[in-house]
This record gives sequence, structure tokens and C-alpha cells, in this order.
Amino acid sequence: MKLYYRESGKGQPMILLHGNGEDGTYFEKQIRFFSKKYRVIAIDTRGHGKSPRGTAPFTLEQFAEDLKNFLDDKKLRRIILLGFSDGGNIALTFALHYPEYVDRLILNGANLNPFGVISSVQLPIAAEYELCRFRRMAPKLSGGKKTVKRAAGNKMPAGKTAGSEKQPEERERYKGSLEQKTELLGLMVKEPWIHPSELKKLKMPVLVIAGTEDMIRDGHTRHIHRAIPGSRLKLIRGDHFIALKKSAEFNHAVAAFLHATEGSMTMTMKRLWADRHPGRLDHEDGVDFSVLVPLVKKDGEYHLLFEVRSDVLKSQPGEVCFPGGAVEPGETRKEAAIRETMEELGIYENQIDMIAPLDILITPANMGVYPFLAELKGYRGTFSAEEVDHIFTVPLKWFLAHEPESYSTEVQTIPGKDFPFELIPNGEEYHWRKGKYKVMFYQYENQVIWGMTAKILHSFIQRCKEEMGMKK
Repeated sequence: MKLYYRESGKGQPMILLHGNGEDGTYFEKQIRFFSKKYRVIAIDTRGHGKSPRGTAPFTLEQFAEDLKNFLDDKKLRRIILLGFSDGGNIALTFALHYPEYVDRLILNGANLNPFGVISSVQLPIAAEYELCRFRRMAPKLSGGKKTVKRAAGNKMPAGKTAGSEKQPEERERYKGSLEQKTELLGLMVKEPWIHPSELKKLKMPVLVIAGTEDMIRDGHTRHIHRAIPGSRLKLIRGDHFIALKKSAEFNHAVAAFLHATEGSMTMTMKRLWADRHPGRLDHEDGVDFSVLVPLVKKDGEYHLLFEVRSDVLKSQPGEVCFPGGAVEPGETRKEAAIRETMEELGIYENQIDMIAPLDILITPANMGVYPFLAELKGYRGTFSAEEVDHIFTVPLKWFLAHEPESYSTEVQTIPGKDFPFELIPNGEEYHWRKGKYKVMFYQYENQVIWGMTAKILHSFIQRCKEEMGMKK
């Protein structure tokens, strides 16, 4: 769905989101002021102004998704996002879902839940909403079609615009209808519902700005400010509509915030990536596997449990391994380890007591193996005959007392026939580096534990020895 928007200026994108029942013209004075420095885009929310209603749910969550689709379509990132009233609630919802898009956030008259609105405003809204719902259920009782009242402010004349000027028949039918009025009132009665603890996730600079006589409770506004780490609070003498009625003071307050938080690209990266967990290079050409390193208690001491793969399997038949397999789309590595263990050992999830992730193994074939240590509770020796020939256990203390045999293999690069040798120095005579890959073997009674399983096991045993103060 294409949202209607007004655009002016050049520079960093600054997105403006209007309030309930409004449209982008509410920000006429902000567009003129900020377009001198920024690329200002005022969007008409779904079912508001000149944007169509569409068929998707009429919710703040959907409006946030609409905004993401708009930004993706325009290829916009590092935006300054300013939202007023319900637009502030949309902005807050969007920033929580997609923080990587938002460089700086300005919340004007936003609220976390309907109780943030003062009762003298919220109660009449709730009563009118129920009346509209009743009229929609009982068309004969309705007094004819009425024009929807604006939920916030007075309309400003449209300025310079961008986007389609056409008024589709569907939008004309919806505009001013009882359906639109009911949906607009419903937003204020039923939404938003954002828990204050979620606001800790916001890492970008945030300005919380409101009127001293706002329809949002003063304590509620201050609560939002306190819940957002490092946010700034600005109160301007006036009501809910300070951007319209006190535009000069509002604009200068926002401009001061933007000036104080102006940062370089590297500063933005540092802020956005501070808590990032490193991924794996060439992931698209490799495969991720998860395995469980299972501890079981036998006769008062811990054993490690191993599987011997079924001879009918195409991959590594007859080899000793831990339960595990490929990570499927949509699941985490931990979930994959649990799922595979349940399937191969025929146990329930509540029997798997996760302890900790172990060191990751990346093979020369670009296979990533992610092991997880866990204790199996109430395990009775079951397994899937389709995948497992049999299982056996080895006392943990045996591994602590025995080192594996270790052998070195050579790894080298062999370019394909279509490799562009002409693009590299010395062409086909290029000196490719050769590497070493260690292969380990444990021999316990008549069982041989080797390869990746032995490597994961050795890393775990070395950690146990370190924790126990034993020499390597």
C-alpha cells in the first residue's frame, strides 16, 4: 500500500508522524523550519488524510509496519523520527521493533497505555467509542452519516506535496464515515500497550517533549523519560498541541536536541552495534549444526553419553557422535540442539536441563558446529532406531584422566577451473597458503571417538580442568 506524503528539503531524512485523525499538514510549520537542514517527510498514516485505509488491521503495530515498508521502498535509513500523539506511539513502537532504522527519536505527547491520558479526556472518548460501536451494530438507530471529528488540533492548509493527488473512491467512502470514526476512537481506547521495561532497549538519543497542560498525564510523560536510558525531557507551556500552537518554541527545542546529538557515522555505528553478537563470515556458503553434549548420572557419578549412528544413514554411518543436526530456518541454534536430541533419543524437552553453550567449531569445509552442554534427567536409554544404532556412556572422570591422540592434516586451497587468475598477482603461480587441521582420537574400550566430536569433547574437558585447577 502506498502512503501519501509531503516532502521538502535535503539532508538526513526526518520523518514526521501526525496524531489521531490528523494528517501531515499538522506539521506545516515544522516542514518549513526543518527542511532548511533536513529532508523532511510528513506521512499520512493508513486511513488518514490522503492515504488509503486498505484491508490490513487498523492498529499501531500495523502503522509501524507500514512505516517500515515506506522506508524500505524509499531506501531510507538513519532517520530522525518525530511522532506526535498517536504518531508518537507509532514512532515508539517502530523504534522498539526496528532500532537499526532510527538515528534519533522525538516523542511528542506519546503514551504507553490508554491510562496515560487524563480521565477528563479519556472517559468521553471511551463513551463516544462505545456509542459508535453500538451505532455500527444497529444501523437503524444511527442518525445518518456524520463527519468524523478530528481527535487532535485543527487542520492546516496543505503545503508543497509529494505523492499521488488522486482521491480513490474507496478512500472517499471511508473518509468521514462511521467506520473511520469508530476505528480512530478505538485506537485511543485500546492502544497502545507498551511495558515500561521495554524502553530500556532504546539506545538512540531520545527527546520526550510535551505541554505543561498536556492531555497526557505529567507523571506518565516523566515516567517515559525516566524509563528510556539517557533520554532528555522538555516541557513547554501549553496543551497537547504545542507543535502547532507554540511552533517557534517547539521547533527550537527539537533543533537544540538535534544539534546536541549530532554524530558521525562511526558514532552511530558504535551506538547501534555496541551489543551486537558477531556473526560468521561466508555463512551463506556454509551450514550451521547444533549438537548437545549430554551428561547423565549413573551410579552416583556423571557420564557423557554418545550415539553410534545407524549404518543405513547416508552421512557418517557407524560413527560415534553427540546428538544433533542442522539448524533449520526460523529456529535458534539452542532450539536446534534440543529438537535434534528429543528426536534422536526419544525424550521430552523437560528432561533436558541446559547448562551452557560451549566453544564453537568452524571446520575447513565452512561448517559451523554449535555445542551446548546439558544434563539429561530421567533418561532410560531410549533412542530412535532410524538414526541411532546404539548408545553408550563414558565416565567424565575417564576423560579428565586421559588425553586424546592428536594428528595433523594439511588443508590447502584448490581454485576451480573458472577462477580468474588474471586478477591476482602471479596468476596461476600464486602461492596459496597451506594450513594445518588437527584431528583427535579418544579410544575407550572398543569405541573410537574422533573428528569433530573429539574436538568438541576435548575443548569441554580442558575447560573442566581449568575450573578444577587441574594441569592441562
